[in-house]
Amino acid sequence: MLRISVLLQVKAIAVRKRNLSGVKNFGEAGGAAKTLVSLVRPRRPVRKVLMDAGERQIEIDASRTAVLVVDMQNDFMSEGGWFDVRGIDGRWALDLIEPINAGTALARGEGIPVVWLNWGVRADLLNVHPSHRRTIKPDPADPSYAPRMASGKGPVLERGSWGAEIVPGLVVGPDDIHVAKHRYSGFWDNELDSVLRNLDVTTILLCGINLDRCVFATAIDACNAGYDVVLLQDLTGTHSEQYCADASLFLVDRCFGFVSDLPSLAAGLRPPPSTAS
Repeated sequence: MLRISVLLQVKAIAVRKRNLSGVKNFGEAGGAAKTLVSLVRPRRPVRKVLMDAGERQIEIDASRTAVLVVDMQNDFMSEGGWFDVRGIDGRWALDLIEPINAGTALARGEGIPVVWLNWGVRADLLNVHPSHRRTIKPDPADPSYAPRMASGKGPVLERGSWGAEIVPGLVVGPDDIHVAKHRYSGFWDNELDSVLRNLDVTTILLCGINLDRCVFATAIDACNAGYDVVLLQDLTGTHSEQYCADASLFLVDRCFGFVSDLPSLAAGLRPPPSTAS
C-alpha cells in the first residue's frame, strides 16, 4: 500500500513538472521589449506661502493646496429650497457669494484646485442611516427628505437634483471638481479623500456653510485623515446662534487646524513688491 502511495506521488510530481515546463514566468515578455509603466507621480516644486492665522503665522505649500467649498447649494440658500420650505431663512448665506467668488478666482489664478462639496443623497435614501433621518426630521410635520417639496422644486438634497446644485451667483470654473456627500463630513463614504490624494493635496483651505455642522465635521475628518486645515472664516458662516460659530472657530483653531481669512491668503500668494533699495 505504501509503495502504491509513493508511486502515485512521484507520478503527480512528474505531471506537474511537464505541465509547467512551457509556462513563462508571470510578466515575461518572451524576448519582446517590455512596456514601461511608470508609478512616479509628478510633484510640483514647493511654493511656500505665509499666512496670518490669529496669533500665529503659518506656512503652507500652495503647490499642494486645494480650496474646498462646502454646501453652497439651492436647498440651503434659495427660495423654494429645503431650508426655505422648513421655515429656515438661508438668505444670510447669499452674502458669502461675493467673497467666495473672490477666493476661488484667486485660487484658480494661482493654480490651486477648487473642489465643490455638496450634499447629494441617493433617491432611495439607502446611503442615509435612520438616526440621521431622525435628526433632520425634528417633528412629524417636517418635510425631512421628502420625495418632493411643497414648493415643487424637487426632491430634497438628491444627487443631480435642483436642490443639490450650486446656488446661482457662484462662479464655477470649467476645471473645478465636484464631489457629492451624504454625511455632515465630506470625508465619509465617498471619493473626496481619493480625489485630494491624487491631486497631491496636503493642505485644505475650507469655506462654505454651515460652519458648526458640515464645515466643522469636514474639518475634523480632514485633520484625522492627515490634512492640514486652514478655515477661511470670512468665507463661512451658519444660521445657528453666534455661540455655535464661536465654539466651532475656537475648536478648529485649538484642535483641528488654523483659522485665517481671504486677505491673509491673498497677501501670502501675491505679496506686495519689495521697496528695499
